[in-house]
Parts: sequence; structure tokens; C-alpha cells
Amino acid sequence: MYAQRTQEANIQARQMFERAFDLDPQFATAYAFLGRTYLMELIYQWSQDPQIPEQVVVFGQKAVALMTLNRRRMKRWPWVTYASA
Repeated sequence: MYAQRTQEANIQARQMFERAFDLDPQFATAYAFLGRTYLMELIYQWSQDPQIPEQVVVFGQKAVALMTLNRRRMKRWPWVTYASA
């Protein structure tokens, strides 16, 4: 769906990524791809909303922050990776 590059598919993908981080607020990948849906909206000019560029940055920064936090946790408690697998 996300790879279809249509406005409708982008909206559906955005809803799924939002649902993903509702279920797991630490899921960095959901934030990264949510930001990418806003980027696609900007690139394809599906919206003239002036907040779109800001959304790209906000969700990208959130993803990076969570990935950094998760890496630190993995270094501190590597056994958690194996216990949760």
C-alpha cells in the first residue's frame, strides 16, 4: 500500500503508522515512516498545508531520538534483546 505512491495509499499508510505508535510509543520505525508519509505529501504536493514540512522534521527527530534511546538500552541490557525474541 505505502509503495503505491497515491494520495489514498499515503493516507492509509499514515493511519497505520499512527496506530502502530499508539500501540507502542517506543516504536521508532513507525515515527520514521509516519514522517515519510508527510514527506511524500510534500513532494507530490497533495496538500498546501504549511505545517507539512514541520511534521516531516518532528516525526523524523522523534524517530532518531527513540532509536538512540533504544540503542543505549540495548548496550546496557543486551539480555533484553534475547529475552524478548
